[in-house]
Amino acid sequence: MSTDPFPERVVARKLCQQKGTINSTVSISKLQRFSEYLHDQDGQVTVSLLFDRDDSGLRVVRGQIETKVRMLCQRCLEPTEIEVVASELNVTLADSETEASKIAEKFSGPLDKLEIIVCEEGELELLSFVEDELIM
Repeated sequence: MSTDPFPERVVARKLCQQKGTINSTVSISKLQRFSEYLHDQDGQVTVSLLFDRDDSGLRVVRGQIETKVRMLCQRCLEPTEIEVVASELNVTLADSETEASKIAEKFSGPLDKLEIIVCEEGELELLSFVEDELIM
């Protein structure tokens, strides 16, 4: 798989219309909040995302985010390598909090299966999105 440069922001609406993909890597050192949990900031995060529309026409992001990190073992206090994978991502995108509320009201499945992100001015802060998915 070839990787593209990692875009820190994307125009989500446009990518969903084009069924765009992002296959890239980003340095762990760029993920400041995530790095706080780690022993060091070495390594890369692999990001594979598809922007699309679901059956009801809502904009969605699907894919996987993965990395290997070193954390301190709380038992032996030695660095330990751990694989962190956010797989089977299925995130709905909304343009406003009002739209996000309407999506949640109409959702027929269990609410813990619904993840909605509000895209400020139609843009998705991809760096923050990746970081949030790894932390969760």
